[in-house]
Amino acid sequence: MVEDGVLCRVPASLVRAGDNDRKVFDPAKLRELADSIAEHGLAQPPTVRSVPEGGYELIAGERRFRAMTAVLHWDVVPVIVREMGDEQASGVMLAENTSRADLNPIEEANAYASRIALHDWSVAEVASKAGVSVDRVRGRLALINLQTNVQKFVSVGQLPLQHAEVLGQQTPTIQSQAVRVWLAKPNMTLTELREVVSQLVSASAQPLMFLVADELEAQVRTNPKSIIGQDADIPIVEDDTVPDFEAGRKETVGEACHRYMRELESKGMTSEASAVGKLYRALVRSRKTFAAGNVLERGK
Repeated sequence: MVEDGVLCRVPASLVRAGDNDRKVFDPAKLRELADSIAEHGLAQPPTVRSVPEGGYELIAGERRFRAMTAVLHWDVVPVIVREMGDEQASGVMLAENTSRADLNPIEEANAYASRIALHDWSVAEVASKAGVSVDRVRGRLALINLQTNVQKFVSVGQLPLQHAEVLGQQTPTIQSQAVRVWLAKPNMTLTELREVVSQLVSASAQPLMFLVADELEAQVRTNPKSIIGQDADIPIVEDDTVPDFEAGRKETVGEACHRYMRELESKGMTSEASAVGKLYRALVRSRKTFAAGNVLERGK
């Protein structure tokens, strides 16, 4: 048995990756790291722990291990062997990744969430072990609620983190509509995004909430320098005789509209139901025309 904390050389074949928080390894950056190791040597060997089934598990330094084995093709690698349990190893890996900025924001968010789920750590405990602030952990955890396509924007640095954290507090429907507007104006300020979200939330109880997003999107496409929210008010008349509308999270816009129309009809409000139906049908047609136009434009 190797003494705890000792630097030694072991066959690379006996070392396996642990459950690393980092999932993506840039080949170009691995090559740069490998070139640096080949020229200057390895300043900090990877940390491993022995496992019951034999061999070693990487705790810290997977990028360095990959550079040595996958790029430089070393059969034997220098490592520091530490004896530690699962929870301790998890904490060391977390601190390693956050201190070296190895994780993109979504990977970081998943790293924090996994510790909370696996070890029942509090947000404060996660922050302490990662060496970051509690506010940072809470902000990253909000990213877990983002839809997959929005998370991709965050992962590549296209959507600012503060913007993403605001969206992470919203329902998937609000996120989708807000992202539509943001894509039309990617340089949108945080204040503007908050205004977009505010207007969408205010209109979310209406059967055609996406009209607000349509108007906001049209506004910024027509005038990219415009300030969000100045001309996007949609009048809503408060009328106790008209039933309130609450969209179901698993409903499509079409399903929600049809349900609302049936509810209006059941109360004898055929004119109101007809108005909703006509508007929805017109919007569907306009969206199909818009989509077809985009296809033709891409085909040029």
